[in-house]
Amino acid sequence: MTRALETAHYIAVETGLDLFMEPFFHEWRPDLDGTNSDLTSVLVAHEYYLKHQGSLPEDSPYRYETALEMRHRFLRTLEKYKNYKTIIIVTHGMLMRQFVPNEKIDFCQVIECELEI
Repeated sequence: MTRALETAHYIAVETGLDLFMEPFFHEWRPDLDGTNSDLTSVLVAHEYYLKHQGSLPEDSPYRYETALEMRHRFLRTLEKYKNYKTIIIVTHGMLMRQFVPNEKIDFCQVIECELEI
């Protein structure tokens, strides 16, 4: 989150826009129940997430945020900004991938997209 905030700061300074910290625009949650929070478990959960295209099978040994849950979290939070003409969101790749195909995301890339709220 620190890197995203630093990037957002530079954008706010350059554009003159207000900077808001939105905690629900965070990255994917690989461990929802606190049982697999070590780095190895997070990496294996990520592989499992990718293998199952973001879904969570009932017999999964991991309890991570699904792609659909991530998308819904973002869209619910975005509703409070619906009266803004334009907003700039600085966030992480897994969240962005819910709206933009993976092959279109480069490191530190600016992506313009329109969403219906």
